[in-house]
Amino acid sequence: MNKHTNKHTRISHKVLPLLAILALSISSIAAAAPSGAPGAFTADVAVTDIYPSGQPHGQFHVRITNHGPGTLNNVHADILCGFNSQDVNNGMAGPSKQRQFGVTLNLNPGQTQSFPTGLNLDTNVYEYQVGCELKVGFNDPNGGNNFYIEHLKGQGGGGKPGGSGKPGGSNGQFNADLAVTDIFPGKQPHGQFFVRITNHGPGTLSNVNVQVSCSAERTDKNNGQLSSGGHRNFNVKLNLNPGQTREFSTGINLDTNVFSYLIGCEVHPNFADPNQGNNVHSEMLH
Repeated sequence: MNKHTNKHTRISHKVLPLLAILALSISSIAAAAPSGAPGAFTADVAVTDIYPSGQPHGQFHVRITNHGPGTLNNVHADILCGFNSQDVNNGMAGPSKQRQFGVTLNLNPGQTQSFPTGLNLDTNVYEYQVGCELKVGFNDPNGGNNFYIEHLKGQGGGGKPGGSGKPGGSNGQFNADLAVTDIFPGKQPHGQFFVRITNHGPGTLSNVNVQVSCSAERTDKNNGQLSSGGHRNFNVKLNLNPGQTREFSTGINLDTNVFSYLIGCEVHPNFADPNQGNNVHSEMLH
């Protein structure tokens, strides 16, 4: 897992430039009064995910979750998203962009809404560190989860060739681009991390057993102390047509009242994977 840990370290160094980019503009976002909740109103709203609508070409989408207790009915909020990028072929810095936009939230406690950010991506050329921050005009008792950062690995010029294998459900030579495409908290502030695995094809996975490794580093929000947030190796059984995704529990618990997290997962196919560059995925959770 040294390889895995090193990737986490490299990614974490890229967070500060992104935070600086967002800090330039987030203070200028005006507080918006909730249109559907006059008077005193309390709801813990959080940015819980940033994900690509498609790869290698698409745009980033952001998920907003209402943890309650209030219900959001036609409530306006502002979102600021931005990214840094790096050319996966030569390591040079790529474009940095940001965009501010308004959304209307209609969320009961526990519900989630997704919104396009208008920020396009091309993982054939770049890897990305992308972050979004939510600004609301009502009482949010936990502002620490209004900001979220995610890393999206670029695919580059085809990735590294994998080896051949015979997974269950496939005979002879088998080829599929398997990717870790998301890591997210099941619940906040207390819950556990889940991982999403996607089959980009061309092969179909039928009862294929694959090993997954996940590890988390956590930072105490009160004193800044670093510690291990947990590590697990586990097997999953995949039944995925090209383009399909499944999510699995990692067994790694979280407490965002106390800690922020840097978590990464890696999938280990036992068959020919033509693009191993997307087998690893890391995210930050504040």
